[in-house]
Amino acid sequence: MRLSLSRILTASAFAALALAPATPSFAQNAAMQGTPSRNSMEQCVQTVINRLARANTPETQVGQQVVQSCDAQLRAVLAAAIQAGQAGGCTVDSCIDMARGQAAQDAIMAYRTRQMR
Repeated sequence: MRLSLSRILTASAFAALALAPATPSFAQNAAMQGTPSRNSMEQCVQTVINRLARANTPETQVGQQVVQSCDAQLRAVLAAAIQAGQAGGCTVDSCIDMARGQAAQDAIMAYRTRQMR
């Protein structure tokens, strides 16, 4: 689950970039693998989802909880994508709301998958 969650979260940051020309390729995602910002985001989301699963939190609260708890990490992933030239004209401030929305949706999907196990 950890690897797929990691890929989902990285894809969330990239997919949220409205000015990007297309969906990021595997190579772009691979470029972010192992970066401190990505590792931090992955760890944060995993921790939040595990905590919410143990508490049997309603799915409707998952996205907001993850985004609130991991906002600094999401900003760092977004900033790294911008710095790497993968954000097509975005700034952190101009794209953070889209990144939050996509991260929330992806966290809900990851939570559903975890709860079905």
